[in-house]
Amino acid sequence: MLAFLTGNDVRNNSRALEYNPDFSPFFTLQGGRLVEDRSFRDTGRYRRHNVWKRRLLGYGLRYSRVVQLANEARMRLSVSAPAVAKAKGASTELGLDDNVYRTPVSAEWEDAWSVTEALLDSIGDEVRSRGKRFLVVTLTNSLQVRPDPAVRIEFRNRLGVPDLLYPDRRIAAAGKRDGYQVLTLATSFDAYARANRVFLHGFDGGGVGHWNEIGHELAGRAIAGAVCALPSADPPRAGAQLRHVR
Repeated sequence: MLAFLTGNDVRNNSRALEYNPDFSPFFTLQGGRLVEDRSFRDTGRYRRHNVWKRRLLGYGLRYSRVVQLANEARMRLSVSAPAVAKAKGASTELGLDDNVYRTPVSAEWEDAWSVTEALLDSIGDEVRSRGKRFLVVTLTNSLQVRPDPAVRIEFRNRLGVPDLLYPDRRIAAAGKRDGYQVLTLATSFDAYARANRVFLHGFDGGGVGHWNEIGHELAGRAIAGAVCALPSADPPRAGAQLRHVR
């Protein structure tokens, strides 16, 4: 099972779109095949980051609650007040990208989607080659499931889109085309939020951020039901081959 957050996972697969591309590998499509790009290792920022002080900090962030708390405070202080206000309103949520709700607005976004779909297809082929089923769960972004319809209507009108489900539909279509299962949570979450007038994201009453307790419970029940309903294995596709090339 792969949990997929449409709000940033598509963008994260593109060196051109990712906010901080100098610290991770990417994939590109060359002749329809995925090719791994590790050129980030040659960037000056990565080399500076990789000195012993940075390694020591990384160790602390992994294993020390005190260092994690100090780093969280540093990050909160570094975020400007306007950015925080923007994140809490009906506009872009901090860390996510509104363009995912649109048909690709540029060649970079079309490429990001193509690479994403190829990666999902490749994972599906690898899972099926082991006699198992592959399930992709598209998670929810807070604006997709706000209990107040007026907030979403204002947001989608500003974007010029009919709804906020373009990424979920596109991944569902890719799953149908490439032979893997997709569970879309946005529709059932939306219905629950409207019926019960509750936020499913955020812990401070603002409805922004990660799932809260209600969101996690809904997701757990939906995912458990989907997993239990799946047969034990998918047959490998005829002629399928792994598309990952180093």
